[in-house]
Amino acid sequence: MAETMPNLNELAIFGAVAARCSFTEGARALRLPKATVSRRVRALEARLGIRLLQRTTRRVTVTEAGEALLKRWRLIEEHLEEADVAIGRLSGAPRGLLRVAAGSTLMAEWIAPLAALFLSRHAAVRMELLSVSDPVGQVGRGVDLAIAHAHPTDSTRVTRLLARVPTGLYASRDYLAGRPAPATPEDLADHPALLLTLSPGTPREWRLRRGRRQVAVPIVPRLIGNDMGPLLGALRAGAGVLAAPRVTVADLVASGRLVRVLPEWTPPPLEVRVVFPSRSGLPPRTRLFIDLLVEQGATVFPTEGTGPAPGTPSAAPEGQGPARG
Repeated sequence: MAETMPNLNELAIFGAVAARCSFTEGARALRLPKATVSRRVRALEARLGIRLLQRTTRRVTVTEAGEALLKRWRLIEEHLEEADVAIGRLSGAPRGLLRVAAGSTLMAEWIAPLAALFLSRHAAVRMELLSVSDPVGQVGRGVDLAIAHAHPTDSTRVTRLLARVPTGLYASRDYLAGRPAPATPEDLADHPALLLTLSPGTPREWRLRRGRRQVAVPIVPRLIGNDMGPLLGALRAGAGVLAAPRVTVADLVASGRLVRVLPEWTPPPLEVRVVFPSRSGLPPRTRLFIDLLVEQGATVFPTEGTGPAPGTPSAAPEGQGPARG
């Protein structure tokens, strides 16, 4: 019996690969060499006498036996996590593995630096950061919490607002050098639109406000993306007009590479939220990281009324103010 009994390390390695259907991603998550991960999975299969993963040159799939083992490993993992939580409560210190998902731009620019700060404060915590296109969809599937711009409609999850980030309409100075800048919202129809899509139902329009007046401008996007990073790259390259967070483009506006167009008109703020499965039973590490997100969100993402927004005429360099109608 002892010869066929897998150890926890082998099960953890198998679970990391099977959950991602990838030896490469599993090795990255575990911070182990891919060769080591592959060797340990083969050893587990040899010990059990059954194939757990089907490998081809293009993909990895989980066999029926692998699915059964993965399901049981997740139960073992949950019990280990519960034991970790119980020990943490007794010791008064957060501990264990915290899995966080976000889009690649939010992850690189905000979450990763916060993770470093969090780990420096809590030596017994480990973290796994997942840059994915649908972070909210990962909550409850091995991910403890997600940070996203979207407001999920799934009532089984809990959200907490971190910030409402002011936005504006922007274009590159090179793009505007070859054509007249829009003077009214209706003029936007003559310019290629870059659109951030937070969900399949994202409206194909820009809702703009000036004082008490609001308008909805229909658009036919020339470029669509579900992450702000690639859209900003296209914006800098002169692809068109983008509604972007002011704090994200502040340096580009200050350097003169981007110009805020129709500065009197403001798109809705972009909400940043943290999403998690439940308010009850949160491990200390999860609760404390949410607290840090809330604390830092107010600092990193300025809200309306906290001062002149980057890209307004008062903030632009002399002789490089935004085009006005």
